[in-house]
Amino acid sequence: MRMIFFVTLAFALCASHGDAAGFEKSVMWSGKHAGYAGAAVSGVTGGQSLFFNPAGLAGPGDVSLNYSPTWINIEGNLASVGKKEESKVGPLPFAGLTASYNFGRFGFGMGAYVVGGEKAYFGGVDLTGDSVIRFKPALITDLEITEYSLGAAMEVVSGLRFGASWRINKAKGELSTIKKTVTNTAYSFLYVKDVKQTMYDGWRLGVQYESSEKNWGLGFGYRSRVTFDAPGTGFGQTIVIPTQTITPQVLSDVVRVGVIFPEAYNLGMHYVAAQNLKLLAGLDLVKYSKTDSINITGTANGTTLPNIPLNWHDMWNIRFGMEYTGMNSLALRAGYALTTQTTSSEHAKATLPPAGKGHLVVVGAGYSIGKNLDLDGAIEHSWNNGSGSMSLPTSTTKELLAGVNTESKVKVYAFHTGLTYKF
Repeated sequence: MRMIFFVTLAFALCASHGDAAGFEKSVMWSGKHAGYAGAAVSGVTGGQSLFFNPAGLAGPGDVSLNYSPTWINIEGNLASVGKKEESKVGPLPFAGLTASYNFGRFGFGMGAYVVGGEKAYFGGVDLTGDSVIRFKPALITDLEITEYSLGAAMEVVSGLRFGASWRINKAKGELSTIKKTVTNTAYSFLYVKDVKQTMYDGWRLGVQYESSEKNWGLGFGYRSRVTFDAPGTGFGQTIVIPTQTITPQVLSDVVRVGVIFPEAYNLGMHYVAAQNLKLLAGLDLVKYSKTDSINITGTANGTTLPNIPLNWHDMWNIRFGMEYTGMNSLALRAGYALTTQTTSSEHAKATLPPAGKGHLVVVGAGYSIGKNLDLDGAIEHSWNNGSGSMSLPTSTTKELLAGVNTESKVKVYAFHTGLTYKF
């Protein structure tokens, strides 16, 4: 178990993330459960239950290693209506390592895995479409959230399981943003790096029920909210447009970046529709309406740094999947997930998820080697297109393209893999 802990820690520390809506993809990782679009709440067992539904820890124990390299392409207008900028990142090493042990009606588990973040990098953004200026900043939103978890569950009566887990969430990242005065005479550029904080107040609850005939099941999970207010190192610059004067980078006072990773409610079911054919469905509600802004606390060049407005909507994920197991040791899987619009159309920009609906399609397979070892894999394609604009200014500075409607596009490709040894 000591070795499992240190390997888990190593995987978690290299995690990175990019998204189609909110601070989390509809399918993060898992060679097996990604194959049916993450509709795992009702039937997951083993260590991966820590992420999907801790009630599943009361099922059979295992050790599971999952790795999901992910490629993200973002396209949008940053400074000029007539010019699209493009951000390409990847492969991002989404990963998770979990372990669980079961005895009788009780089960315990531990693990570390990626749970959320946002990844967008636009280097050398050309501002000449907005004004005559030679300053070309890198505009970045890079947030990574990794979770370390300990959990336990109990089967109170045959088929009915309850579980809970304690979550330690670690956030790290960097961001940059640029704004200009209402009079269009100067820009203010902010870059914050080495943003880090670990929170110890997260938890999950879960319940599962499976019929005595084992031909259908239900599940429900709850994830608590975690609020970050992370310190970082900030730099500020002022660029005067008429004179092309650019001040040197100036270290700001203490800068803190505040963001909410909101509570979530997960409902799922599965049904054996025919011999060897299982149908799965899931519905998630993530309370991103609580996330009104990325709060920036501090000053640069004596000027109070502005927040980044979000005013997001609640996010709903609707999942459908199937699994066919009628081919000896081979299982075939497929799934689709729809994510509702989360980003506000009045506070949209290319360094955030688009103000539109997200779609995910996935196909996968699993192969059992003997009774104890499973190999799983899935190929995912997801996308989100949406139009919106930054709102008009309410203070002395405004966003680039304020009040101008533009379209952003995100395309994501992922290859989910998993290796599970069952006890």
